[in-house]
Amino acid sequence: MNVEIIGCRGNTGNREELIERIRHFGEESKTACQIMNAEMVYGREHVLSAVEHAVRAFKNGTNSCKTLDLEILLYASGKRQIKDAIDFMGIGKSEKFVFVCVGEGNPKGEEFLKKLGLEIDNSVIEGDISTLEKFGISKEEMKTVDKSMYGDLILEKVAMVDLIK
Repeated sequence: MNVEIIGCRGNTGNREELIERIRHFGEESKTACQIMNAEMVYGREHVLSAVEHAVRAFKNGTNSCKTLDLEILLYASGKRQIKDAIDFMGIGKSEKFVFVCVGEGNPKGEEFLKKLGLEIDNSVIEGDISTLEKFGISKEEMKTVDKSMYGDLILEKVAMVDLIK
């Protein structure tokens, strides 16, 4: 299974139209595609972990959503309800995004994003302390680990989704 994780930025215009274009691109490329607010992502491992959990949920028949793209968003957000996940990590009014494609083919996500007028910028994927705080991770919790392990705190949130089903 191929996974593309691409950071990008720009003005997407009408959000509903963007989501429809992404859905159509996913159908054409036979991939599950998801776009999320980059300000809520703490590195590539965060997104990759969400993808792995979502794929495993589908393989095991424990998925909560009917589609892999929404299951990925649930895990990435650490939420159990799709409305909560969309409110928390959806694109909203952001102009920095993380685009994810998961499937057997080579969807060429960068080309698609450029056609949408977005600039590829993988630096938007890297999270910071404010990202951790948005996930409800306190400064006290952060003090319990070395800064190099902050990403593990987010990975715990992703893994917890399995426990709160």
